[in-house]
Amino acid sequence: MNEPTSKPKLWTPAIIVLLIANMMYLFGVFMMMPTVPLFVMFLGHEELAGAVAATFTASAIIMRLLSPKLLQRLGKKRMLRFSIMLTFAATAALALVDGMPGMFALRAVQGAGFGMVSTISVALAADFLPDSRRGEGLGYFGMGTTVMIAVAPTLGLFLSRTVGFPTMFLVASAGQVLALFSLLFFKPPKGPEPPTPEQQSRNSFKNMFVPILVLQCGLLVLFGVGRSAEQNLLPLLAEVRGIDLALYFILQTSVSFCTKFFTGRVYDSKGRQWCIVSGAIALIIALLIMASAYTLTAILVAGFFVGFGVGALQPSMQTWALSSVPQERRSFASATYFTAYDIGLTLGAVTLGALPHVFGYTITFRAASVAMALFLGVYLVSYITSRRNAGD
Repeated sequence: MNEPTSKPKLWTPAIIVLLIANMMYLFGVFMMMPTVPLFVMFLGHEELAGAVAATFTASAIIMRLLSPKLLQRLGKKRMLRFSIMLTFAATAALALVDGMPGMFALRAVQGAGFGMVSTISVALAADFLPDSRRGEGLGYFGMGTTVMIAVAPTLGLFLSRTVGFPTMFLVASAGQVLALFSLLFFKPPKGPEPPTPEQQSRNSFKNMFVPILVLQCGLLVLFGVGRSAEQNLLPLLAEVRGIDLALYFILQTSVSFCTKFFTGRVYDSKGRQWCIVSGAIALIIALLIMASAYTLTAILVAGFFVGFGVGALQPSMQTWALSSVPQERRSFASATYFTAYDIGLTLGAVTLGALPHVFGYTITFRAASVAMALFLGVYLVSYITSRRNAGD
């Protein structure tokens, strides 16, 4: 009679420390998610809010293009520390900004730091998680991000309105300090050797975009375009329509947290299609509600659907990408994942950011919902096609 096989261990010391460091880092980053657009409005340049957001994400993309050589020279752990320090310096310096040139420059530096941290932390987590529980593990890892999205934006809004933007930026920079302190206790197990200099010098751009992830990249661009409206323009919409977003972030992230709690298990047991299709539908509904929202109740209903949609989509797309490549390519796959998503955020920030001044926020958010409808359509066509091919 066979003995029941126990599940491989999920929570190792390396994963726990990495989770804490990632949460502390994101605390500072997410404090600025709703407040930077408002700070741009405070400086008298509301029309540039989308361009500032695009600068951040474009900088993250450029840094990821440089990541292969940097990782080969410094290693994941040292590169992670350097990137956090870079973000800290730029965040603290924002307290001294009083014009748009400094705003653009420091957001570019922050984007460079974020581009590397987001890539390395997730790749490291995937390396230390057992194959049979990777979907579940990355789902739990993403819960730390969800908690910070609930706490940090609400605190950022509160501080910006009570003690001012400069103090809020200094508090945000403290998150990066705590992340650096946490990494003092990070001792990763030995993993695969980094790529050789010959491999790195072949083509950084080719290394960045893993060919097998073409479909995921296209979907992530559309996801980023749709999400950019909620991330970059919702604070401005709420300010114009007199809606307080504090409860929105708490509800949205609470729902996302609960959704991520079971998304990984559904992914592993039923298949990714259940998570991706339901998540896309939820985000379409959310964006359509935001388009016509003039009350807190409507915004909260939209927040519920955003929470479910993001909670289902993000870990599923991430797991799909990282599981499609061998372990030694996961750093590149992680970079590909975030780069495609950031391209979508950048395109959305530039294109959608220009619409409110011409067509208003209603048309802008409806346009964002079209991007998510395209996401759903492309995925369904690819899924049906793959099922038919498998049947042949």
